[in-house]
Amino acid sequence: MKTMRAEETSISVNRSVERAIQVLEALAFEMPNGEGTLTALATQLGLPVPTVFRLLKTLERHRLVQKDESRKTYRLGSHLLTLGLQVSAAADLRREAVPIMSRLVEQTTEDCYLTVPDGYDGVFLEIVGGSQHLRIVERLGARVPLHCGATRKAILAFMPRAFIEEYVRRPLKRFTEHTTTDPQALLQQLRNISEQGYAVTYGEYIAESRGISAPVFRAGGQVVASIGVIFPALRADPERMPGLIRAVRKAADELSSRLGFRGHVPASWPGSTDSSGAECN
Repeated sequence: MKTMRAEETSISVNRSVERAIQVLEALAFEMPNGEGTLTALATQLGLPVPTVFRLLKTLERHRLVQKDESRKTYRLGSHLLTLGLQVSAAADLRREAVPIMSRLVEQTTEDCYLTVPDGYDGVFLEIVGGSQHLRIVERLGARVPLHCGATRKAILAFMPRAFIEEYVRRPLKRFTEHTTTDPQALLQQLRNISEQGYAVTYGEYIAESRGISAPVFRAGGQVVASIGVIFPALRADPERMPGLIRAVRKAADELSSRLGFRGHVPASWPGSTDSSGAECN
């Protein structure tokens, strides 16, 4: 009985989401001048007026729809523009990043990842594959908590201090024996990454993997992404690592420059100075 009720609830929610999308699409493509009355929308969609009214109130609450009180009409809301700009920004970031990532792959032969923050997670926005046969396989669009692995720690270390403090108060999920789950240890690692300007990790999300990553900044100095390489630990020769780190940092700096960054990062760590830092294990 409980399973049946859960399925019915899920179907009802899905139907509501689909109808809300239909309302937005009707305002965007079918209403004259992009706006319509409650009755006009209900007629266009073939839905009861009370149903469309409830959908409009929900969409209005989230600024996806805006009501003109004097004319009693509805049009698309300002938050859709914000969401659209985010999509556009991601597309611009990917377009600028891919040539740089391709050069990094040529230099290192390793898989290159462009990672962006999304809440408390890092998401792979782009992957350019290397020429090595033995690889660490990651999935485009995969979401992983920011405290795991170089590609995500290189972002977390440069987030505003308030965000970092909020993050470490949350449970830190363990994925391997090398995942850092102690808040104070994580804070120290993030401070080191911030001072040295890059992250190097070993097996924090996938066992026996190595990651090297550096942050990417936009014009105002906010971190928006990271560029890095991920590869099997057996190829992490001590003689090879410094060259890989230099190549990754150069790629991240080039992408930051293309995004308008000119070298000033708002301080997340009071009293921090440039340092060679320490590797995260």
